[in-house]
Amino acid sequence: MNEQFTIRITGTVLDHLTDLAQPGESANQVLERVLGLLETGPDGQPSLRARHRTGRHRGNVDLLLASGELAPGDRLRYTHPGDDDYTVTVQVDGMLLGDDGRFHTSTTAAAVAHTGIVGNSSTTRWIHEATGRTLKAILGDRSARKRL
Repeated sequence: MNEQFTIRITGTVLDHLTDLAQPGESANQVLERVLGLLETGPDGQPSLRARHRTGRHRGNVDLLLASGELAPGDRLRYTHPGDDDYTVTVQVDGMLLGDDGRFHTSTTAAAVAHTGIVGNSSTTRWIHEATGRTLKAILGDRSARKRL
């Protein structure tokens, strides 16, 4: 059994944990999930997070998190003609949690998992729900600011 400790957090942090919680999930369980401490997924198989914990490259989501243009809890929606939209929530470590409970290491991995089609994950198909802007537009703005 793991030893238990008490930590102090602000109301803002608790609110954010509550927002990230899945039905019936405690704040501790949210932290375990978001921090990648869970070794198995809901199906009992090794979690994507456990399989990819080391050696991740820095993709678009990681870069946008580091620059502050995306934040943990932001939602991204993938749209593709002929398919239902697929929505993911950005996690604190750059992982993406799909509405279906699957974790993805990148927008490309999420799009491929959803559509089954490799090479179909253009940044023009990913919409930041809070702003309605595509990832391509956000990345373009970021590049323009870096040149200034």
